[in-house]
Amino acid sequence: MGYKFGFNSYNFDIKQENYDKYYLFRYFPSLNRLESFLTKGIYMTRADKFSDQLECVDFNNLVEISKRKNVVSLLPEHNPHMDIGDLQNYINKTINELDEIAVNINNEQQKYHISCWYISQNQIENELMWKSYGTDHNNKQKGFLIRISLKDLMSNMIMLKKLNPELSSIVFGSVAYYDFNNEKNIQKIKYTGFRKHSAFKDESEFRLIYKNENLPIKDDIFLKLSKSFYNDISIIAHPDYDLNDYHKIRRKIETDFEQSVQISELYIWYKLKNRLQAKDKLVTQ
Repeated sequence: MGYKFGFNSYNFDIKQENYDKYYLFRYFPSLNRLESFLTKGIYMTRADKFSDQLECVDFNNLVEISKRKNVVSLLPEHNPHMDIGDLQNYINKTINELDEIAVNINNEQQKYHISCWYISQNQIENELMWKSYGTDHNNKQKGFLIRISLKDLMSNMIMLKKLNPELSSIVFGSVAYYDFNNEKNIQKIKYTGFRKHSAFKDESEFRLIYKNENLPIKDDIFLKLSKSFYNDISIIAHPDYDLNDYHKIRRKIETDFEQSVQISELYIWYKLKNRLQAKDKLVTQ
């Protein structure tokens, strides 16, 4: 029997018989973020808050940006025959045009709320994702990851829609990656949140996207989750946790949320790396 998704899909071509071969990972940078997920559900981040400022940029704006990518060629050393004043005026005009484009992009981004997941054909943790999204470097906190099979996610879709009728227009699917510097590669797509620069291709993203067409602009949006969803997930602690802290957190999560926490498969390798770093420091002293 086929799945009834509940939500609409886009750029999603994985066949149903292969759902059990894929896994989704969501990395959290801190214990607070994990507890928020276990209490409130999936946080849908507004697109203008992403570190990638080119989220949800439509075709026309990408083309306009691409037209101006060669502004460096207008520097005086490349144009000895041109008056410096004319060059400066042209550069200023280009910058002003980019400012207008930026305002338009930001206004559009504020309508989009996105949850990003790493999708893979195996259950192995990704160290790059741990470093990028599973650690709060500013506050020196170690985080967690949530893992769920694509098959289990799909089986929960109908219930997710029932629990979140106000978010019934959510769309899910895989991100397509493009070289924004090559205008020929920039294509019109129906949902701009599923397009990213090719520099992010290693992140292999699966997304849930909600577009709020109505005012006022919303800030915090959570996708409420069912008990069955929480039963289907695995929670894994950052590989750099020491065992004492790991056991304290494991007991806390089990007590507060009735969820188990696993130790990372990378734990022993992180411990080895730490010992090697310690030996290097002793050698250099």
